[in-house]
Amino acid sequence: MNVIRSAMRRRGSQGLRPLISTYPSTVLLAGLVSAACAPSESSDVDLSGGPQSAGTGDGNDPTGDSSDDPTGGSNADPTGSGPDDDSDSMSDETCEPMSCDALGYECGMTNDACGSVDCGSCPGDQTCTNGQCEPSRVDNPFAGTEFYINPDYAENVDLSIAQSPELTAAMEAVKQQPTAVWLYRIAAIDPTADRLGLRQHFDEALAQQQAAGGGPMTVVLVVYDLPNRDCAAAASNGELLGDEGMQRYRTEFIDRIASEIEADPQYQKLRVVTVLEPDSLPNIVTNLGLPSCVEAEPYYREGISYAISRFSQIDNVYTYLDIAHSGWLGWEHPESAALIYQDVIDSAQPSRVSGFVTNVSNYSTLEESFDPEDQAHDDLIQEYYEWNRIVDEQRYVARLSSLFPTMGFVIDTGRNGWDPGTIPLEQRTHRGSWCNVGDAGIGERPQAEPQPGADYLHAYFWVKPPGESDGTSDESATDPNEEGKSFDEMCAAGMNDSMDTDAPHAGRWFHENFVMLVQNATPPL
Repeated sequence: MNVIRSAMRRRGSQGLRPLISTYPSTVLLAGLVSAACAPSESSDVDLSGGPQSAGTGDGNDPTGDSSDDPTGGSNADPTGSGPDDDSDSMSDETCEPMSCDALGYECGMTNDACGSVDCGSCPGDQTCTNGQCEPSRVDNPFAGTEFYINPDYAENVDLSIAQSPELTAAMEAVKQQPTAVWLYRIAAIDPTADRLGLRQHFDEALAQQQAAGGGPMTVVLVVYDLPNRDCAAAASNGELLGDEGMQRYRTEFIDRIASEIEADPQYQKLRVVTVLEPDSLPNIVTNLGLPSCVEAEPYYREGISYAISRFSQIDNVYTYLDIAHSGWLGWEHPESAALIYQDVIDSAQPSRVSGFVTNVSNYSTLEESFDPEDQAHDDLIQEYYEWNRIVDEQRYVARLSSLFPTMGFVIDTGRNGWDPGTIPLEQRTHRGSWCNVGDAGIGERPQAEPQPGADYLHAYFWVKPPGESDGTSDESATDPNEEGKSFDEMCAAGMNDSMDTDAPHAGRWFHENFVMLVQNATPPL
């Protein structure tokens, strides 16, 4: 709101003197006085005669010596209520300051009839533009920000604390760490009696932001409900299939998520990171020998392209694509993967992608303790790594960064903490083992810019919440449940590096697994 004011609209009568001495018209003088926050009593302006010329005092004393006027003239009023008594004039003013809301300002400096008004600064990392708070984009949404602590995850940890009180201190430390919110089906957008819905997560994030002082707050969402999901496995098959599923994915899933983010202007204070569709595009890179993945490919491409496009229209959303891990897309796969990923990114209009996430829900170590290029380790490279010299996530991300030099990368470190006294660090018998792997531990804590000099590495983050199952060990669960999940042979208890204990369906709390991860945490909790 623009407010036009003049030098005449000032408190008291002092500001009127030079203007009045210039303009002799009593009509003009009356207009000037009415335009000001004028006192209700008499002022030092004489409206009874003509202009006051210099040396004439009050206009009636030809000598101009008003200081000797026994009547007090214009400067000495024996009653104490003379026209120069500014204290009485000020006390009778009626100018009321206006609120920022009334002026239409959310931030910055403006003016009302009484003077300047300070409407403060914007919360989070928003920018003040023409008095309005607007989201401002950053290169790395994890940098310089607080991370959202998911209350649903904290409640699950509390269940394990009740069962294993001897680990209370370590588990309490885990409870204070941020984890991603998984939107793995349409119904996950809305709340239930047991968990928060998406808006409730945003409301909780705003409350945490306020409690932390109002600075930037980052919320990480995993968007995971493509049609024909998980085409090379069965543990995490989804609810949507085929063309009808594609239509529902667009309108009931992606559009719903976007509308929830846009539902409240307050949510613009948050940095919302979306991690798109784990395992989908990697399956296109390596598993098109499977008819199920051939059938799924067009839905994966179309669905991810649509999600990129829709989220690119929201300024405070930062989109990252899942890009598997070093044990899957190592070897020479990064080059072929780059072509597929770039094609999908280019197909989205608009297209705004911040980067990629590696090791989602996997166990690949952050950095091995040996040099894979050293021929002294060729036996290990041949037998365990199958001639894949990209032996860890840091080397994998560095390789990908050379192919995507403008992109950032996030590594999921929730479950890749391995005993530092072994070579290799990973204790899987095969790097393709992925379901409830035994002997693993919690890895590095979530943190931004974790590697000095590697600006492309945006963060370590717990994308897969430690303690949530990878899949059921119940071999009789061959029919998909209400979420589309069923038994996968990779999850058989005691087989394929899986823990030798009963495991629930993917995404459900697995107490025994959580205890193992806490006990084996590297670095220790």
